[in-house]
Amino acid sequence: FEKKSTNFHLGDNITGVVSTNLDDDQLPTLLESGKYIDNDNDEIDYTQKIAIGAANQLSMFEDNDYVADQPTLGFRIPSGQNVLTYTLTFEDSLLASDMPTTNLPLMNKNYYVLSNTSTTLTLLDSATEAVLAEGDAPVTIGGKTVFVDFISSTEVKLNVDGEVTNSLAELQTFKLNDGTYVGIKDITAQDYQGGVKKVEFSIGNGKLKITNAAEVQINDQTVSGLVGTYVPDSSGVLASISLAWAADDDLFVTEESSITMPGFEAVSLSYGGLTYPSEETIEVTKGGDLYATLENFPLKDGEADINFLYATTAGAFAGIGKDASHKLVTSADSTNLTFDKDTDDYFVISWSDGNDAESYLARFSNFVLDGSTNKTDLEYYVDGAWTTKKAGAKDSDVISLGNAEVTIYEIDRAGKNAIVEPGTNVDFHTLYSKEGATVYLPYLVSNSSTAQGGVNFTTGLDGPGVTGHNNASF
Repeated sequence: FEKKSTNFHLGDNITGVVSTNLDDDQLPTLLESGKYIDNDNDEIDYTQKIAIGAANQLSMFEDNDYVADQPTLGFRIPSGQNVLTYTLTFEDSLLASDMPTTNLPLMNKNYYVLSNTSTTLTLLDSATEAVLAEGDAPVTIGGKTVFVDFISSTEVKLNVDGEVTNSLAELQTFKLNDGTYVGIKDITAQDYQGGVKKVEFSIGNGKLKITNAAEVQINDQTVSGLVGTYVPDSSGVLASISLAWAADDDLFVTEESSITMPGFEAVSLSYGGLTYPSEETIEVTKGGDLYATLENFPLKDGEADINFLYATTAGAFAGIGKDASHKLVTSADSTNLTFDKDTDDYFVISWSDGNDAESYLARFSNFVLDGSTNKTDLEYYVDGAWTTKKAGAKDSDVISLGNAEVTIYEIDRAGKNAIVEPGTNVDFHTLYSKEGATVYLPYLVSNSSTAQGGVNFTTGLDGPGVTGHNNASF
């Protein structure tokens, strides 16, 4: 499961990466669309799909049922949880009564429809068909030698490799000693002296029974955790057939363990492991006597020293940045930011859609009055140097840095300041490393806030017992 635009991360559910059902676009052979031919020779268009269980999550787990006392990366699917649901949908009107003696496609395999009722569908796996008349010489079918031992107008006995079946009527089956099934499709008899009696039959490797809202049976044995849905409507029209696979016991999908759909064995889930990014070092250092620095922080476009918190000589934190005239400007989620060149060094522009993320260090410079229009240059830090992204930016200009978009407002040449509005999924206080580490930079909030990164530098704003960060607690 993958998308070029969405990477799979630890903690993601499968449906968070592939949110739609799988069909013939993703699995063109297994889930091929086509035409089903019923026993009236009508062509019925069909499609196939697989819906992955929404709760299946990539995680780190420790489970003694898998490996004792050892953490493992992969998928732990607890007993009873849905793994996936397969559905065959008939796009045209199909009468369930027109299904017996046809070949039904399920997950790239044809199953011979032996019989059905309003709640149950009986199939033969890999069936081979033949017609024999009374007195015909033995024929070889499916690797077995077969001839008619007895036949009447309603029943027949077949000799298969020396083993004689019970008396079988139309649509009945017999299990041979080797597990193969013989199914009777049709018996015809010319009702006069010397008339010919014929039997049409099939030999298959196994018998499958799909009963609505019950576990599937294969060779009369229940397949635990695999439940069928087979519900013709009041007019006998069948819209779809579904197979829901739930974990019968705890299942584990790891680099060393895969799981396969029981019974049909057409679908497997395996895990190839995570691709680990290159190693990053993120270090907080003492930039001077009174400020802290993220040293050589690995941004998308290179490393940068980011001064993020300073104190006074009295020892209490006083602001965000290096000092009062060299500030790092931040703001709360989805709120505008005001940059003042006289006091501010830079600000962070960060974008994230929940899966991918990127950050840029930016600033404004060169505030000018062009005629009657205030303009400024937006610069960002690339490979150790400031580079102009947008020269002569004016009010309402939208500027893009990678996936991040910001809009510039109220440029003031005299005051050397401007307002920046974040675009979709953009904020000015979260910092993402090149490889995806998240750092919450400080930003000003009320003293009672517990938001990540929130800080208030006013001593005792809300009195004692405050829950947020203050000038001594950040």
